[in-house]
Amino acid sequence: MPPPLVSVVIPARNEEENIGPCVESLRKSAGCAIEIIVVDDESGDRTAEIVQAVQEKDSRVRLVRLNGLEPGWVGKSHALFRGVREARGEWLLFTDADTRHRPRALAECLALAGERNADLVSLSPEQVCGSFWERLLQPEIFSFLESRFPFHEINGDIASCAAANGQYLLIRRSVLEDVGGMEAVRSEIVEDLALARLVKEKGFRIHFSPGEGRVEARMYRSFRSLWQGWSKNLFALSGGQVARLVRLTGVRLLLDIAPAGAGLAALAGALSSPSLGTLVLATASVVFYGGRSFYLKDVWARPCAGRGYALLHPLAAVLFLGLLWYSAYLSRWVGTIGWRGRSYRVGAVDV
Repeated sequence: MPPPLVSVVIPARNEEENIGPCVESLRKSAGCAIEIIVVDDESGDRTAEIVQAVQEKDSRVRLVRLNGLEPGWVGKSHALFRGVREARGEWLLFTDADTRHRPRALAECLALAGERNADLVSLSPEQVCGSFWERLLQPEIFSFLESRFPFHEINGDIASCAAANGQYLLIRRSVLEDVGGMEAVRSEIVEDLALARLVKEKGFRIHFSPGEGRVEARMYRSFRSLWQGWSKNLFALSGGQVARLVRLTGVRLLLDIAPAGAGLAALAGALSSPSLGTLVLATASVVFYGGRSFYLKDVWARPCAGRGYALLHPLAAVLFLGLLWYSAYLSRWVGTIGWRGRSYRVGAVDV
């Protein structure tokens, strides 16, 4: 029996740096039948030109060009919606332009779907980090998200425990249609979580797992792009509740930020006015800092960073909390977020 056709849908807006390598990695997919649909969402760069060049040598690759955003839609959901309309596959893979895929990844995910009787399979890609700020913050953020959405709970039967990563989301076409298609999440900033929730509420099964060895992604290439990117949805991903954010802030202040500040003050005091009290306080601060760094070392024990970054955990905590509160400010109080040259009205969302 031949493998089912998978329609890969890639929304792309000004992705000239990424779209070529992404499509090339997917063209090398082995053990499965695919078509690749790139939806050019009014790019102002060479995105469409690059895809057209690939299309000329591979009939499996198709380009869909959009002209405007329909009212009530968020750009990514709209691009996926238009891509699905052109798709012929029994399965649909939604993936981002900044991903790179191993040849056997898709075939293995289809096999996983069969083994786990899953209707939606999602991977959290291995993150690639090229700058100091990426290495410091990306592991911190993904560690938080992994604790917020534990894989084993999402893969269980509780309907309220649902999540997926839109960087790699494989879903049966019939299931997508059953939950209302992309129209059902047209206005969602966090469309992957919203879609996963609909899928599980309908009684379908999800399998969500790490993507190491199968797919990787470099989401951002600078501190500015990282800040802008996460600020659009990190508050929603945290639960969309200010009370929860206050509690999280209190915990991180108590465990990571205040001890570091007190330790620096104690060390300065011990150096400027040595006494038994200042020496004891400085020693205790250093011991606590070292212990906390050791405890957190696995947060940064990822290929994109390194355990040594745990020594900078107070700085990571400050930036993480600042990003969370800025995201909350945009979502809860401003009510508008900007992304890829577009602005969207949003409200606090419970996820």
